Amino acid sequence: MRMRWPGGNATDYVSALVFAAVGVTLLIGAARQPDFGVSNQSPGVFPAVVGAITILASLSLAVETARRSADRRRADDKSVDGESPVNRDTDVPATSPGRFFGVVAAILAYVLLLRRVHFAPASFIFLVALMVVLKSGSVLRIIVISLCAVVAVQLVFGTAFRVVLP
Repeated sequence: MRMRWPGGNATDYVSALVFAAVGVTLLIGAARQPDFGVSNQSPGVFPAVVGAITILASLSLAVETARRSADRRRADDKSVDGESPVNRDTDVPATSPGRFFGVVAAILAYVLLLRRVHFAPASFIFLVALMVVLKSGSVLRIIVISLCAVVAVQLVFGTAFRVVLP
């Protein structure tokens, strides 16, 4: 049974709050990193960017949850005889236990796969599995997006920045 808050799903709001706290922690940690002078380079730049993105994503989750809840309330208000026009059977929440455990399993498999397989194929398999679990579109679309993402990371980090990928 899912907890409900007046504005929507409590799990989504708690997740948004936790990720906002992680983002703030990253920003604080980034601010404490040493500065290398006039070059504007610091080991804290990347954590600061990740922290800011995490905060923005958590705010987006909270706003989207509130909007979705308002849409459902409006749909329920327009229903006739208590029957809602919204098809709740196809409205699978992103926080369902099946998806959660699917994502956790994909992450664990990726970590174990990286020990035996090169970065590119392991990442491709991980992205495909993750997008299938999250139902991100057709199989062809998932394969194309995963392939483009792996090639882009390989080109940018492996080739341009000469980072040794696992």
